[in-house]
Amino acid sequence: MKPVNVLVFALAGVPCVLGGLVQRDGLIPIVRSNIPLVRTRDGRYGVTVNMSSSNPQTLTFALSTGTGLVSVLGSSCSNCTGSATYDPALSSSARLLEGTQGVSVLGQSTQGNLVREDCTLQKEDGTAWAYPNQTVVVANQSSPIFGGASGLLGLGTNALSGNFNETLFAGWLSRNPGRTNFSYGMQLQPLGADGSTEGGVLHWVVPDDSAFQGTMSVKDKLSVGPSDMNLDWVVNLDSFSISAGDLKISKTNERVAIDPFFPGIFLPQSVSRPLFAGIPGSSSQPSSSSPATTAYTVPCDTQVTLDVRFGEFSVTLREDVLVFKNGTTCTSAFEEWNDQGMSEFLFGATFISAVYLVFTISGSNDGSIGFGARAGQATKIHPAAIAGIVIGSVAIVAIIVFTAVLVLRSRRRRRDDSKQENKIEPFGNVTTQVDEQRGLLMPQTPTTAGTQGGFNITPVSSPNPSAYTTPFPSANTRQSFVTPLNAAPVAPSTANEIDLLAPPPPYSGSSTSSHTTEVQTIQLQSTVGSSSRPTSANSASQGYGFQQEKRRRLS
Repeated sequence: MKPVNVLVFALAGVPCVLGGLVQRDGLIPIVRSNIPLVRTRDGRYGVTVNMSSSNPQTLTFALSTGTGLVSVLGSSCSNCTGSATYDPALSSSARLLEGTQGVSVLGQSTQGNLVREDCTLQKEDGTAWAYPNQTVVVANQSSPIFGGASGLLGLGTNALSGNFNETLFAGWLSRNPGRTNFSYGMQLQPLGADGSTEGGVLHWVVPDDSAFQGTMSVKDKLSVGPSDMNLDWVVNLDSFSISAGDLKISKTNERVAIDPFFPGIFLPQSVSRPLFAGIPGSSSQPSSSSPATTAYTVPCDTQVTLDVRFGEFSVTLREDVLVFKNGTTCTSAFEEWNDQGMSEFLFGATFISAVYLVFTISGSNDGSIGFGARAGQATKIHPAAIAGIVIGSVAIVAIIVFTAVLVLRSRRRRRDDSKQENKIEPFGNVTTQVDEQRGLLMPQTPTTAGTQGGFNITPVSSPNPSAYTTPFPSANTRQSFVTPLNAAPVAPSTANEIDLLAPPPPYSGSSTSSHTTEVQTIQLQSTVGSSSRPTSANSASQGYGFQQEKRRRLS
């Protein structure tokens, strides 16, 4: 970029970015910063903050959307053993302010002197996101408001006091002229008893579109009233339903505060009292998360379901996240307000960790929260549904196996029927076989003697088939000797054997008697068909049969 161009941009009041491009509308391009979340000593969600521009003091701050103020434990704190503290005297960028300031979140409060400090949030890649000149309340005594951390990072708007300029969002908007709002996405890791220090991530400045699936439902921030728990982020809850056993409690168009500082879900007594009365074995106890609520222990096998809807977005939570297991005892995620007149709900980390939230801030009372389904998060299936799936799968497999068996049996039956239809018996009860030597289809001798087709059939065994007068040639098989009915069977000759198929010998004698050749034709009629007809000597051959001529020399 040429120097003259830089001068022109500067004179025109258009910001330029070294090594980058400026958008046509003059706005500096913004990029997402992923801020990793950690767990504090008390199990709250927090971030790592560096205070001071040089020799930074690294501390853990718990998160709360209930206030827009930032507070930290000072080095002058007398009862802050076990927690790291901040010392303004060691900072090169700290500037002391006049007066004191108090911070309060649901009955938990602290107060202290004010300083302006250059701070940064630690990013996932090891770099830092800076928010300089931030107003910080330096507390001189410990308080549960810090949630086991060294400080509290307020992500609210200071709606009750109207002092939006003290929020870190106001500082960013002042450094980015032309921008009208600040946005970030909140993705919390679910609460668990595994002792993990990982808490999720804040998609800072630019929410991550890939972190949620489906359509995001946006609810505008409601104006804060005196009965709204003095919390900043309150929106309209379209429907709310709790089911436990045969009990079901439903509400519509209620006001609900969203704050990750509190682990549970806070209910009005009009909801909590009948709920726990319907859970046998439940009992109340002091809450460890807020002095404004009462907690309940419940049997560890308690089954409970929560259904909520914000606009077009709905989500269902079950006992796997609504019942906290603490060794041999279990605590409900639902707590009740101590104040009977409190009619609002509060959804803490138990709910927030099941969804993806997008906060958009424009002013003390201007903003919105987007509710979306977590991307890539498997849907938890109720045990009853799992049992139904298993039973249904077994039934489907059984049906498939049964159908396969029927199909195989049907195919086998059709194949057997086809074989019976294609079976041909040319000689009635005389079966056939293939002559391996001649390749001819020859009749095989029946096992018993009888009458067929007008002929007597006599089974005869002989090692020499050619010795018979009318043999059926077939190697190494029993032969059939056939003669007409009422005629004496012709026995084979042993002494004077005559080859019937050979030509007659030439005439060479001196006998004066004439020689006559008598041809006798025997035709064997097939029995295929509905009736059998006897054959005559001069009839033509029909169907399956053969002719055989016998020539016999007559003297």
